[in-house]
Amino acid sequence: MTQLDPLEGKAALAVQPPPEATIVAFDGAVRSSKTVASLLMWVEFVSRLIRTKRGGALAMVGRTEASIIRNAVEPLQQWLGPSRVVLNRGLGIVTILGREVYLFGANDVSAVTKIQGLTLVGIYIDEAANVPEVFFNMARSRLSALGAMMFLTLNPEGPKHWVLTKWLKRARWWIDAHGKMHEKAPTDTVMVPNDQGVLKPQPVLNLWRVTFLLDDNTWLVRNNPAFVAELRSSYPKGSVFHQRYIESKWVSAEGSVYPMWNEDTMTVDLEHLPPVEMVYMAGLDYGTTHSTRAYLLGLCRFPTDAITGQLILDPSSTRERGMSVPVLVILDEYAPESATVAEHATGFLQWLERNAHYGRPDWIAIDSAAATFKVELFDRGLDNVMGAFKAVVPGIQLVQSLLTAQRLVVVRERCHHLIQMLPEYMWDTKATDRGETKPVKENDDEADALRYVVYTSWSSWRHLIPLAGMVAQPTEDE
Repeated sequence: MTQLDPLEGKAALAVQPPPEATIVAFDGAVRSSKTVASLLMWVEFVSRLIRTKRGGALAMVGRTEASIIRNAVEPLQQWLGPSRVVLNRGLGIVTILGREVYLFGANDVSAVTKIQGLTLVGIYIDEAANVPEVFFNMARSRLSALGAMMFLTLNPEGPKHWVLTKWLKRARWWIDAHGKMHEKAPTDTVMVPNDQGVLKPQPVLNLWRVTFLLDDNTWLVRNNPAFVAELRSSYPKGSVFHQRYIESKWVSAEGSVYPMWNEDTMTVDLEHLPPVEMVYMAGLDYGTTHSTRAYLLGLCRFPTDAITGQLILDPSSTRERGMSVPVLVILDEYAPESATVAEHATGFLQWLERNAHYGRPDWIAIDSAAATFKVELFDRGLDNVMGAFKAVVPGIQLVQSLLTAQRLVVVRERCHHLIQMLPEYMWDTKATDRGETKPVKENDDEADALRYVVYTSWSSWRHLIPLAGMVAQPTEDE
């Protein structure tokens, strides 16, 4: 979280919306100060309610309750002190300056029942593009108290995402990514797609929108330029995540999910593999109607080129060596044919035994849908089985960052299916047309298992391989 210094530049302008604004939306790049600015506005709004003795319920919402606590409540506690921001996790309430605020997670449509019947005077939604549209609409409908306001933070998604087409584009005021002010008359209309995708004129909203770039976080740019440079480079230039999270563009996810994948520079011959220092995890995507795949993740140290910093994967290379760096390695692949649950369990345990010379993995992460398989492993004596962290886009983002930084390599002779299928793992353009970002659900078993093992084990290796673009530890419910 950005240090709480007096806001500068665009952030200072952002917190001065017109008095008629009832929705405040800050979208754009990661780590660009939009969360800081929005939280300061939220605290000022709560203070104003207290001063004017206005009633009505308040709520703060995230993709999960854990994420809103992590992204918003904990920073407020750091800034204002735990005596002014009192968190009661058991009740799902935070008391800000003496005023109670409900905390809600909204990661699926059932979350709408959490706010039905409430009369809200204020709601703060973090990661608003990731909450269900039906929840968002319900939240807006509950803001019936006098002077009610909605505060939103968003990272860009696809150009047809409902929050962009139905809300942000109807903003009466917009400071764009380049700092240019756009203002519409209160009687203007905007063409908005209905549920059938047909464009219809809709009135502008009293919505104050500000789009942030990374450079708008002047404190970070000034005080930690190395982090800013690393953050920019952690998303491959030209990729959907670079365009969204660095350039603040609402663009489609198209083409290959892993365009940075290069078999020549991201695979290592088994005979050239350095000593394995650690085996973190085996991650498995279990299939009944599709293939079962598992990968074993370890850590080795590879020398780097003294000039380019690139990994030296062949010890016979004559390039001048620089420092050695820790690198995650996909050591082996479990790729069985179709079988029963019991047969898969036997084969998986035999696969683990064949790789026991590397060391036993700390954890076995398995697709949460494979409950029967997990029980079978427990019955066979495995006591370190856990559910895999399955969030698709954050997991892909993490794998992309590792590949871009050349901190993830694959043992060539042991992972034939993964090497073959990664280049064929594509974004779903039909999903993009619906405003969603996800890959095609075909031939994805290898990519899913890779994502599970890398994303679920993050907390074990992140101190050795820090990635600027990744700032929050995932949890299973995400």
